[in-house]
Amino acid sequence: METTLVLVACAVMGLVVGSFLTVVVDRVPRGGSVVEPPSACGACGHRLTAPDLVPIASWLALRGECRHCSNPIGNEPLIIEIANATLFVLFGLKFGAAKRFANDWEVASALGVAFSLVGSDKVREHALFLDVEANKYASNGVFVGTGLSLWDLTRKDTFTPAWMLHFGVPLGKHAVQPYFLTEGRLFLDKADDMKNNYQFWAGVRVHF
Repeated sequence: METTLVLVACAVMGLVVGSFLTVVVDRVPRGGSVVEPPSACGACGHRLTAPDLVPIASWLALRGECRHCSNPIGNEPLIIEIANATLFVLFGLKFGAAKRFANDWEVASALGVAFSLVGSDKVREHALFLDVEANKYASNGVFVGTGLSLWDLTRKDTFTPAWMLHFGVPLGKHAVQPYFLTEGRLFLDKADDMKNNYQFWAGVRVHF
């Protein structure tokens, strides 16, 4: 059961990272930003919403065409997402459920719900998120870590990047471990605007 959960988590993370890589492949060679503007059809310019941005599923449902203008999307996004998910699953099969490395470091994906510790007037709202992170654990399960927030599930944009630092405490002992944590985030779309582009959280996170 634990290995199955790890493989499912690997596949999900592979799809999320693969979806981001499609943005990188499309924009970076043209000198564009991977953060903004939001994703849009390259032919008609219509802004893409959540139903258009689900890795693999959206491409299949739309038959590789834009929902609004029916222009071909191309096979590259599908190939990148499938290849990346496959690679992540192969790593999961290779290393199994063992996530800890030397000196009690762990690389993990995490899904959680957080509550703001500063006024919402300081920054846009974020609440339900998917992260990739590296954590350093003590013998009692308490950890400190850093990582990248990849996907905020409460927003229409698939990619909502934020750099984070956090401190977590385990809530009991379970196969899929929940933690209570406090965390600071700096959103990378306007990283130079520290005054208005940070957030502090307290919340519950589950590691995979």
